[in-house]
Amino acid sequence: SGRLNIEKNITGFTNAYTGNDVKSPWQASITGVTVSDKSKYFMAKDGVLYNKDKTELVLYPQKRGGAYKIPKSVTGMNPAVFAYATGLEELTVTQNKFLVLNGCSALKKLSYAEGVTSAYVDCDWMENGDGIQLSRLYLPGSIKTLAFGNDIGKNTTVYAYNNTGEYSAGRTPVKDVKTYVTGLGYKYKSLGAAPKTVKGGKAVTNGSKIKVSWKTLPEADGYRISYLPEAGNIYNETVLKNISGGKKASCSFKKSKIGNKKKIY
Repeated sequence: SGRLNIEKNITGFTNAYTGNDVKSPWQASITGVTVSDKSKYFMAKDGVLYNKDKTELVLYPQKRGGAYKIPKSVTGMNPAVFAYATGLEELTVTQNKFLVLNGCSALKKLSYAEGVTSAYVDCDWMENGDGIQLSRLYLPGSIKTLAFGNDIGKNTTVYAYNNTGEYSAGRTPVKDVKTYVTGLGYKYKSLGAAPKTVKGGKAVTNGSKIKVSWKTLPEADGYRISYLPEAGNIYNETVLKNISGGKKASCSFKKSKIGNKKKIY
């Protein structure tokens, strides 16, 4: 085992190095990554490799142990960047990303952060039996699309909210999370009622900023501000801001956060 050091003259990697479905003896020994301070292309944090501005997860060391949460700044990564990460024990997903988790033999807890609307996981991409054996899978109140098949572990318990909204699995409608989960043979545990939608919400543009306001909910302990870039496309919700505390009734953000679109839904 050992650490991989990225020198300043390294400008990129092929897919064979940054995540694929082939077992790699070379990758299997890596516990962490370091990057030269003079590199113009990459940076490392906690032993994980990113591009310089931390918008792309480039390489996750297969032997890195413990828990990992995908940074919210990450917008791009190879779907199989975690393939055969034998040291990974807990993974928190913060975006709508398709994940290949072949060979993650130590992974026991998979969580999706609030705001994520799609959970799409394949744990046996090559149909070679290298699935995973989760014990716990957590789904947020924002979830709308489910697709994780029957290869995440026969003893998995899925924790989810009762009334999370509209669902689909492979574009086939399902009644609710419980129906989908138990239909695949997994155990289901309710987290209670999903977060409610506020009333009286409105958005007003003022120059380069947008002010959003709403009627507070007495039982709320926070709010999530999001929008749909396309009318009717509920599976492409974009979260703009998460607010702690239930008393606040407005917030502002730069119009550039929605790509200066003239119309949002």
